[in-house]
Amino acid sequence: MKKFLVAFTIFLTVSTPALAADSWGLAAEALGLYAAYRSALSSMLALGENVAAQVDTMRMDFKENGKDTNPADNKIVDDIMNKLINNGDYALRANSLPFLWGVNNSRLFNASCYPTNYVSINKGLLRALEKDEAALAAVFAHEMIHGLMQHSANSYAEAVVGSMGAVLAGMHSERISWERLNGSVGYGIAKNVILPAEIEADEKGFYLMTSAGFHPGGGAMAMARMRHYMLYETKNIFEFDGGDKKNNTVSDHPETQDREKKLAAMMTEYSVNHVTVQDSEKVYIDGKLIYTAKNTAIGYDNRPEVAYGIAGGLSKAFHDYKTFEEWNFTASDYLTNDSAYKTLKTYIKPADIAAIIKESYQTEDFAARIALKEKEEKRRQENAKILRAAIDANAKNADKYRYRSDTYSDYLMSDLAFKEIARAKAAKNNSDLAETVVMEGRAYAAKGDYINATAFATRGIAMDGKNEYNYLNRADIYYMQGKIDAAIADTLAAIKVNEKNALSHKILGNLYEAKGDMTNAKEAFKKAYSLNKDIDIPFYILKEIDEKAYKERLKTRQNAEKRLAEEYNEKHKKERGK
Repeated sequence: MKKFLVAFTIFLTVSTPALAADSWGLAAEALGLYAAYRSALSSMLALGENVAAQVDTMRMDFKENGKDTNPADNKIVDDIMNKLINNGDYALRANSLPFLWGVNNSRLFNASCYPTNYVSINKGLLRALEKDEAALAAVFAHEMIHGLMQHSANSYAEAVVGSMGAVLAGMHSERISWERLNGSVGYGIAKNVILPAEIEADEKGFYLMTSAGFHPGGGAMAMARMRHYMLYETKNIFEFDGGDKKNNTVSDHPETQDREKKLAAMMTEYSVNHVTVQDSEKVYIDGKLIYTAKNTAIGYDNRPEVAYGIAGGLSKAFHDYKTFEEWNFTASDYLTNDSAYKTLKTYIKPADIAAIIKESYQTEDFAARIALKEKEEKRRQENAKILRAAIDANAKNADKYRYRSDTYSDYLMSDLAFKEIARAKAAKNNSDLAETVVMEGRAYAAKGDYINATAFATRGIAMDGKNEYNYLNRADIYYMQGKIDAAIADTLAAIKVNEKNALSHKILGNLYEAKGDMTNAKEAFKKAYSLNKDIDIPFYILKEIDEKAYKERLKTRQNAEKRLAEEYNEKHKKERGK
């Protein structure tokens, strides 16, 4: 019997596994807070590699904040995130999911990354940063680092320990409630814990976004805009700053102005020390002032964004090109049409800087360029080490790649399904290559490519015809195409391989029911129940064969519906009272 059952698109539902809330309390009593923290961290890390939990997190985000349905908003976020993910130098750990993201309707200037590697992006962030791709990339990369370094899992675990009683009271027995967790945990605790993580996220996020091709002024640009946002819009200087410990106000981010200065200094280093910005408005090349930004916006001062946009383009060019000739200066143009140079080329004409750039290369400190490249190579090697560890994961962890891929296929998230399949195929200790090939077929089916879906599934069955789940997965592919008879034939083949698998009989019952063959459907459901009395079969069949179990399950369903109705009424009662 497989440890992980096939996730059948039409017939099975996936739920988030229980978090051991009771174990946290027991650990706290028996061994103290450290043991409780380890227990909580273990649960959070387990949650972080659960696809269903990741999708639940996205649904919760949209439920609480609404979903931004503006196509332009979603397109720019998708474009930036895909560029970071596909081009950036980073590494996913074996127990980390590929990133999922969504744009919500909140007007707050914020984004966040959950332990599940779901990145929540507020519409207010897009508006505040004027949809500037480099500034947004800096914020998104910062959040991705929280996920890559598993900061969020650690922070939640620390917060759980800090508010043990409140958190335990907010847990459902069968799943975690993010709403209750966030509402009951004292955020001062979590924010104290993750302050060093915020600094790390700024630094590593800078290298992630620049390695993906965005100009390096984006981080300082975002910080300058954030500072304006706090001073003149929310008028809450502690919202993202380091806080005032004397007055017991604690924030989860270092002081914004310090972050801006540090990110600006990183931009300078990235330019091989050629480019600097002073007073958040003056741009220099090797100490020569080339531009003083003027405010061009209505309602706020955008000089810092203009200055960092210009400096960021210069910095990227100095970093990427080793010679003056590569800038490709002509009388009317220079560099390329890469969007990273848009602000630079808008404000600075070729004649303004060509001679200065040429002199900069003639007097450049070559040792500084070599040192910069050595540091970058060291970071690449560190990421390669993490990637190697993921590829070399033991069979138990390596096999999770294909199971997670299969669950993404259940949600019709084919892009993420293919990402996990790629990891499964690369894994050194993949224990079932045939099943991996079949699940790659399911990923194609989730994409709507049934020709490849069927071909891959058939190839996998040819590799291993003794695995009933290979037949069941191809049955699902046939069902998605409306080929019910072919799906029934594959399910019967699965039963022939292992007639004691209750799931196969249940799926057969569902297929016969879909076909309208109720006689065979009933027989299949009865057989499934005889093999496993915990399996979920239609109530009309259960009532016929086990009256007691039918009444118990009916009562459970009615209680659940009553509880949901009460929660719905209570929520709307509060909303009406506002």
